[in-house]
Amino acid sequence: THWGKEQETWLMRQLARSGEPAWLVNGSQFFGGYSPFESYESNHPANFRKMLTQLKKAKTRVIFASGDRHLTELMEIPEKEISYRTYELTTSAIHAAVFPSPWDEFPNPWQISGRAGIHNYMMITSEETRGGLKLGVTALGPAKEILFHKELQVHK
Repeated sequence: THWGKEQETWLMRQLARSGEPAWLVNGSQFFGGYSPFESYESNHPANFRKMLTQLKKAKTRVIFASGDRHLTELMEIPEKEISYRTYELTTSAIHAAVFPSPWDEFPNPWQISGRAGIHNYMMITSEETRGGLKLGVTALGPAKEILFHKELQVHK
């Protein structure tokens, strides 16, 4: 498994109870199957599909946050994947090596915004609303240069 059987069981138990939007945070991308590098989907495909099946049954809707790709990216995860639309926010490399864009060779069909080849970090505002969760996502470069900004809604 990607996280270990005991941890996955604990997580799904928590998500079955809450009903409030929650964040799943992982060092590598979750939905990175478009690329052979550093993702739950690429490295553990069977376990990843099982997790998606369990998330479809969970009471809690989740937003995904990840890193370790040496780039920053915002993906919209289609409803067909876990029965509702959500997002994955990826940021990394504020102090590590950066590389040219991988998207020429490995395009991401779910990408809303992304930047590679620059150190980056992300500022996220999160506000609970009656309908779910309102997010403000801003990816920034080293000199506080705005790489991209998006306003998003995750519905209950």
